[in-house]
Amino acid sequence: MSKNWKDKLLSSGFPLEYEVSNLLLEHGFHSCGEQPYSRRAENSIEEFSVDLAATRYIPKEPKGELSGELNILCECKYRVPGKTWLFMPYRDHPEVQLTWKEVIRCFPSFSSYTFDEGLIRQCCSEFPNALKGIEVHESDVFDKDIRHALNQLRYAMPDLIRRVLFGAIFGHPDDCKPLFILPVLVTNSPIRVLKEDVNLSSVKASVLEDISNGVDVLVVHSESAHEFREHAKAVFSDLSSQSKMSRQMAIVKIAKYLEKEGNFESPLMDLKMLEAGEAIGPGFYSQFLVVTLSAFPALLRKINGVLDESLRDSTQVVFADSPT
Repeated sequence: MSKNWKDKLLSSGFPLEYEVSNLLLEHGFHSCGEQPYSRRAENSIEEFSVDLAATRYIPKEPKGELSGELNILCECKYRVPGKTWLFMPYRDHPEVQLTWKEVIRCFPSFSSYTFDEGLIRQCCSEFPNALKGIEVHESDVFDKDIRHALNQLRYAMPDLIRRVLFGAIFGHPDDCKPLFILPVLVTNSPIRVLKEDVNLSSVKASVLEDISNGVDVLVVHSESAHEFREHAKAVFSDLSSQSKMSRQMAIVKIAKYLEKEGNFESPLMDLKMLEAGEAIGPGFYSQFLVVTLSAFPALLRKINGVLDESLRDSTQVVFADSPT
């Protein structure tokens, strides 16, 4: 066997994926393996996948009943020592602040149960925000791998959403528990963010540590192109439209309840948006967490804790005998 098999094995990302899957298991997740998805090429359909998909069934104390479900998509990127991921900070004009933080995707309009969305929004707002990233090495700088990893997560989301929402769309109101999706890019590379006052002169005169700050986790905002919307549209295209739905279906009852309560959200409208390839929230397909491997366990504990608290007082508000 070649002497450099260890380096090649590490560079494959396989050991990193396994370590991440073990961390997910330690924090209450059930690993589902890869999350496959298909993309249309010029004359064919090609299959791809995100490295790991995992589900945590959130218990409700003290009985331990199921109160919700968190689905995580993990793309894992191993980098050889000496490489650093450097991100551009998201900077707003003082009069135009970024108000939407939706890195934890919630689907309140598809649930017949309540939960505290405010706690989840507060959690999402605590992460630093970035616009784009590059990989810095002593002999090279490029952004291809980071962009590719974010696109992997983006393109896998519609298939995962379709799978987790299927029960809410066609199921019984008792089973329409709150659903959450979190796409995460995990790397063993250090992560740094440019300081606000960096310019060409400061870069020429400094080392990387002088012009950037180290972080453990951040949210990257990466908008999608029209081709992605066509991809999402194709994934959701064969779901039942509003006109074909039975009045007894769970989401029809949920829609009626939300309308009665004066809530602007509607699962029927959200379903139409998905079928059209559109996002059902401002950051729905464009916000992704990037985290170092060393900080991943703390991130999982934070997310689990927030969702547990959000669902602590969850109650069912739509039932099988609810009027339509």
